[in-house]
Amino acid sequence: MKILYIAHWANSIYDSLFESIIKRGIDLKAVICSKYSNFTSFNRKKYIVEDCVDYTSKLNPLKNLDFPVIIDFPQLENTLKQEKPDIVIANLFYLPGTWRAARYCRKNKIPFILQTEEQRVPQDLIRRLALKIGLNVFRNLFDEARLIICWTSDGVDFAKKHFNVKDKSKIKLVPAGIDTNIFYKVNSRKKDPSIIKLLCIARFIPYKRHIDLFKAMKYLKDNFNLKIRLSLIGSGPIEKQIKEQIINLGLEKEVVLLEKRAPEKLKNVYCANDILILPSYNEAIGMVVPEAMACGLPVIISDTVGAKTYVKDGENALIFKTFDYVDLAKKILLLKDKKKRALFGKRAQEYIRSNFNLKIIANKFINSLKNIK
Repeated sequence: MKILYIAHWANSIYDSLFESIIKRGIDLKAVICSKYSNFTSFNRKKYIVEDCVDYTSKLNPLKNLDFPVIIDFPQLENTLKQEKPDIVIANLFYLPGTWRAARYCRKNKIPFILQTEEQRVPQDLIRRLALKIGLNVFRNLFDEARLIICWTSDGVDFAKKHFNVKDKSKIKLVPAGIDTNIFYKVNSRKKDPSIIKLLCIARFIPYKRHIDLFKAMKYLKDNFNLKIRLSLIGSGPIEKQIKEQIINLGLEKEVVLLEKRAPEKLKNVYCANDILILPSYNEAIGMVVPEAMACGLPVIISDTVGAKTYVKDGENALIFKTFDYVDLAKKILLLKDKKKRALFGKRAQEYIRSNFNLKIIANKFINSLKNIK
């Protein structure tokens, strides 16, 4: 079986999954854009790096920071002809590369598989209109796909409701896997056990909702005198705004910004903290969540984070209502007890290892391809 995956850009989610699939004897390569290709931890042999056309700025005149990247591969059809794949998989239905791949598969009678990250209708008016138009314009794409793979359970629900698909059974959940050889619990000395150490790893962009976490900390500081510290890891266009928010809320002593870490070094960061928090709105997945869980760290996430697929609310994680910083604060209070955090962390680690390690997910991915009609 030879697979060509139109991934569009390099991503650690793809990289670990591809590596695990290749180890099972399957010939897989991924097409990515030269402009959006960070190879700090990637095996270049798996990737075909192509020049791309970037339409993002032209289609986003208002410079909306939450606007998706729109790129195209003008030479994709030549790559497809050269590689001669048995199966083509493309991520993100609205990108021209996906349309080109689907058209090539239709002409050459090759199975086309769509992978999707969509989970819900956006709140932003421009994106909501764009999604509505896209769902109608590309309705045949959904029906022609032999299989539609969703990263999250919310994605499955969205696809079944909004995609033009007669056979709903071809919509499958295949979540991203966790490399438990990289992410596992290590011993870490904590300087002051009386302080609850929070961790947030997220790019500095609006939909990550750092402000809700800051407000929750302010609420806890003012009303419960809770000793908390927050370590932030990230970078992005609103970094200055985030720093201003920290100052305006009087949290300079409680928040520290850390430098980015390579994936193989993140386990030490996870294990040095008490709770990971991801407050994003409509996060596609949020891989830091299952990574932290695999390291035995309890997590608190919003109810629109795709990583809900990996958690059991109240058993190995807590979920709060998106945008509701008071609810988030209450969830932090529920985990103020050290013994409860340890119990949640142990359950989280066991759940990830038993259900989402790379071997299990890679086998599920491969089996889903074998059964396409």
